[in-house]
Amino acid sequence: MVPRTIRLAREVRAAACLAGLAGGGCGGSAPVPPAEPAAAPDRCILPTGDPGEPRELVAAAVRPEDSAIVARRRPEPLIRLDCFGAARPGAAESWTPDSSHRTWTFVLAPSALGVTAAGAAAEWRTRPDAATTLRYAGVASVVPLDDRRLVVTLDRPADSVPALFADPSLGLVTDSLPPTGTTFIARRPSSGDPRDALDAGADILRTGDPALLEYARTRSDFTVHPLPWSRTYVLVVPPGRDALGGLIPADSAAFRAGLASDAVRAEARGAEPPFWWDAMGPCPPLETLPSPPGVLGANAVVYALEDPVARALADRVVALSDNPMMATSGLPARSMAEALRGGFGRAYYVVAVPRTALVPCREVAGWPAGSALIPLIDTRMSAIVRRGVPRLTVDFDGGLREVHAP
Repeated sequence: MVPRTIRLAREVRAAACLAGLAGGGCGGSAPVPPAEPAAAPDRCILPTGDPGEPRELVAAAVRPEDSAIVARRRPEPLIRLDCFGAARPGAAESWTPDSSHRTWTFVLAPSALGVTAAGAAAEWRTRPDAATTLRYAGVASVVPLDDRRLVVTLDRPADSVPALFADPSLGLVTDSLPPTGTTFIARRPSSGDPRDALDAGADILRTGDPALLEYARTRSDFTVHPLPWSRTYVLVVPPGRDALGGLIPADSAAFRAGLASDAVRAEARGAEPPFWWDAMGPCPPLETLPSPPGVLGANAVVYALEDPVARALADRVVALSDNPMMATSGLPARSMAEALRGGFGRAYYVVAVPRTALVPCREVAGWPAGSALIPLIDTRMSAIVRRGVPRLTVDFDGGLREVHAP
């Protein structure tokens, strides 16, 4: 009789063999390695149903700036910031900091034009927009190590790769051929009604208009996707002015939420920290330009005429102020920038700034030194996208890009 312990051992081994037949049998075969975990889905890809084949997509250009609603394929920034603000490869395939986190080494990706580290460094130094960005960002040096490694040293440490390397002014042309696959064109609707653009065949339309978004949701051929919060509206208070006494209550969060829900006709929320200007270091000295002549008074709350959200906020700020002499004043965007630069008339200014500032010192370069910033609201767009378009991914600023096949 076979001992019970031996029979049990044989039964256990037989069961194990049956379980492992699909992996190569029993006996002396190697154990089956565990399956690799499935890659997590990319949460920045727009869900638009079954993606179609690559083609030309029509983006509705309702406003002048809408011609840029899709991210340009060229030039390619060193890194890209995805919809969560995380860095992804661009013209650089990888990057590493040194122990001080002031010096970052970028490894350029192979490119059709054979872009080299020396060529990139020379281009940054000689191109005015790139050189200005490097100065505002506190870049101390740019040194090529070899054909593909570029070493950039900053004047202060950074815990993660600095967002400035996603700035378009530092982009590199990596391919001279016409774009292939999914491409984009901007087309202005024949009428002033954005709904006509959708009816005329547009594939993409970005908007913050709640009524237009509600219309798109009634259409079975479109989907609506909120994009990242991309703008913050602030009240710029030049030095020497009070913060509109009595305007900001102790519960500033509730004040901001009230502005978002009641004052503007847009997708908005009360401005939420962190605010990039709170973490700014010293900025380089800038050229002082003369202030233009004007008629702005000390009791004016100024906004850009082209920005209806800024106008609505200015109206609400005046309504909430305890100064009976306070009034709004709209200026064309260019004139407002000139007035703000000099703080002319010591007025107050409602200004839209990026929610994520790639180069903070550049954003405030045209403001009176020492200005106080009062955050008001954050805004965002939503993308109305035709079902079945090729796969698209979303960047940090709400830009849309094609998804390249792996």
